[in-house]
Amino acid sequence: MSRTRFGFAALIFLLPQIFPSRLVGETKARRIHETSHILSMLKSSNMDLSRPRAVAEAIWRESRKYSLDPMLVLAVIKVESEFRSEAVSIYGARGLMQLLPTVAHVLAEEADLEEWEGPESLHNPVTNVKLGAFYLGYLQERFGDLKVALTAYNQGPTSVQRMLESRAALSFDYARKVLSISRNYREQGRQHRAGHAPI
Repeated sequence: MSRTRFGFAALIFLLPQIFPSRLVGETKARRIHETSHILSMLKSSNMDLSRPRAVAEAIWRESRKYSLDPMLVLAVIKVESEFRSEAVSIYGARGLMQLLPTVAHVLAEEADLEEWEGPESLHNPVTNVKLGAFYLGYLQERFGDLKVALTAYNQGPTSVQRMLESRAALSFDYARKVLSISRNYREQGRQHRAGHAPI
């Protein structure tokens, strides 16, 4: 057998071990389960979403893209807007993940988000999730600590950075609330998996 044919035969033999189909199947099953659970949480919430499945898929996809737990992103949405895509805070933050238009504009440029068309885009739930997950992922990378990243999401990264530099005590009330809801969602997901088929 020639060296080239031997190398090809070895590659064919090794491919299933390098990329096992079982792993691919498990990843797909996990995506289906988690998206199904997110969808069930959205449907049971006090939400005003016209396309809940698209939002559930965006939450899962964008969370994975930025190494976030989808249940964490869902918890941020719960705390920030109670699942109301038209929510506007007294400070002008908008949409599901309550982003300020000025911050969102910068995020849209950084994320190279084509569907950004100004502040009204924040009321599109999928666009809002894309920007919110990108922002939270950035804060997690910047601060290297999830509680600090969540606090920065809530209070602003400049304020949190100043407090860290001056060694002032940070309040983690917001972070604890989000993480508690996230744990509850994760537990409900385990129960959902054990007792129900995907929606």
